[in-house]
Amino acid sequence: ATAHIVGALDEAVGWLDGYHSKVQLVRERLQEELGNEKVLIVSQFNESFFLFPTRGMSDVFGDLGLQSPRSAEQYADNQSVTLAELALLDTDHLLLNIRQESESLQHWERIRTSVLWQDLKVVRRNRVHLISSDPWREYSAYAIERMVQDVYELLCDNRT
Repeated sequence: ATAHIVGALDEAVGWLDGYHSKVQLVRERLQEELGNEKVLIVSQFNESFFLFPTRGMSDVFGDLGLQSPRSAEQYADNQSVTLAELALLDTDHLLLNIRQESESLQHWERIRTSVLWQDLKVVRRNRVHLISSDPWREYSAYAIERMVQDVYELLCDNRT
């Protein structure tokens, strides 16, 4: 609708076609690589973790057909969870954004060395994938494309 208003409908249609083609390819590759493995996208801010805290994160997750643990269904997008609650979600892959401000960084230093964090299955299997705020906390066509590429690189290119 916005593209129509600003006279850029052809460009928007072209971008959407390209995006859908790329998503389809990445989605097929993710299915081959992950099968039924579960994925969560989480942002750590101050002392809390937030599940799918941005619209872009949720949209890309859905577009790529990723599956979250069934137990995550009880939480709303952008709902905060404790480390103990995160442990109970029992995910196979964790895409983790650490907010880059002093209180969050200090808390992250404490968490990542804690016994509870170290005992998470996803940590023991080395399947925590750090993601940056750019593009993951932005919502634009360019950011969405970069998120899809990040997911591909993190979950397909770097399989251990």
